[in-house]
Amino acid sequence: IISNKEDEREEQEVDRLQVIGNKILEKCDGLPLAIKVLAGELQQKKTQDNWEHMLKNKKWLKEGLPEELNRSIYLSFNDLPLHLKQCFLYCSIFPEGQTITCDKLFQMWIAEGFIPSDGSSKLPEALGQEYYMELVARNLLEPIDGNFDECCCAMHTVFRSFAQYLAKDETLLRDEGENTSDSTPKFHRLYVSNKEVEYSDIQKHKSLRALVSTGGIIPKPSDSFSSLECLRILHVNNAKISNLPGSLHHLKLLKYLDLSNTDVPALPHYIGKMKCLQYICVHGCKMLKQLPGSIVNLQKLRFLDISDTEVKEVPKDFGKLNNLVTLKGFPANTDDTGKCNLEEIGLLSKLMHLAARQSKKIITTHRLLVLNFQLPSNLRTKPNHLHYCAPGYQVR
Repeated sequence: IISNKEDEREEQEVDRLQVIGNKILEKCDGLPLAIKVLAGELQQKKTQDNWEHMLKNKKWLKEGLPEELNRSIYLSFNDLPLHLKQCFLYCSIFPEGQTITCDKLFQMWIAEGFIPSDGSSKLPEALGQEYYMELVARNLLEPIDGNFDECCCAMHTVFRSFAQYLAKDETLLRDEGENTSDSTPKFHRLYVSNKEVEYSDIQKHKSLRALVSTGGIIPKPSDSFSSLECLRILHVNNAKISNLPGSLHHLKLLKYLDLSNTDVPALPHYIGKMKCLQYICVHGCKMLKQLPGSIVNLQKLRFLDISDTEVKEVPKDFGKLNNLVTLKGFPANTDDTGKCNLEEIGLLSKLMHLAARQSKKIITTHRLLVLNFQLPSNLRTKPNHLHYCAPGYQVR
């Protein structure tokens, strides 16, 4: 009898929710995107009170809202907690159609201070993953190929336009080489496309916290970073940069440095003095042959990607980077004595993701077992986070 009564109550609850849901659908005006957004929103709150609150919410009304803001998206955005609002709006800095790499996105959120790095029992990267998953659950970000746990995502054009509108006072996007000199210097974030922009125009934006470019900015050795003292993020990809400006060390607050697919032959020898650096990516820098010895002094470094470079070994005392969480492109080479420099990372107790590469033509299964034994214990217990990259090599 009790069971039947509980079933009846559940059926009645479902019926009530269906009535409210139909009324909410009417307010979507048949817009598929609005329905999708609200479906994700309602899924988070499966109670009659919450659904009725959403139905009666005055923000559904067009009055008082700019035409640029779709009311259903605005309602979903307004319901986000502050930290998710910041993370969502930040995604508007990426150009339309660009695949967003989650690793980079999480580290940008960390560098901007959207994810707490202290006072939490969880790693900031784990919190970033949680934030991302919640935005995906609300249909505000879309994993590539529709896989919920993919490492790449995209932002729907409508959501991107919406986020750009709300972030218009802080984020400036310059496509097709538009002039930045006419814009106000108050912007905190600047994106420049692959059309070249004069670096002198960039220097006028003294409040910049993030500078993102996909080939449009090519700083010369004579250029000065001294005016960009607030910069936390420097992301310059796919540019023919042969040498970095010597004033890079003036960026005292820089936490994120991405020079992927550039012609940079070396990182500056003084990089160890840039104490705030947490993220360094030089993926695809074919001219890069070694890391500066001072890099081991970056005690806050959390992410290092040296994949697809000519780096054959790591500096002595590499194991001092005890906050390193992700390491990609690690050269797991063996010298004449049979000692593998993979031993250098044995002390990296926080390392959670390792992608190693081998330059020898023959790798024995015994050697792979030895290498795995020398890994930090947290990696040995997480084989899915260990990638041994040796395409085309013999394993015996």
